[in-house]
Amino acid sequence: MQPFDLLDPGAPTLFCEFIQATRAMRKMPIEQLGTTAWKMARTRQERAFARWHDYLQRQANSRARPEPLKLAG
Repeated sequence: MQPFDLLDPGAPTLFCEFIQATRAMRKMPIEQLGTTAWKMARTRQERAFARWHDYLQRQANSRARPEPLKLAG
């Protein structure tokens, strides 16, 4: 897989949101598990991950793929 393009305006924004959402969720005290605040933090993190993952998939799929090697036989 080739590295993603950090010059793409979407890459830094998506990655930062993913990291911030993950950090916010991890900072929550265990006593808040299952509360509305926890559910909101988890949803934010899941959505941020999904957007980041989709972005990486689009980047990987947009790259030219080399031709498969032809084996003699």
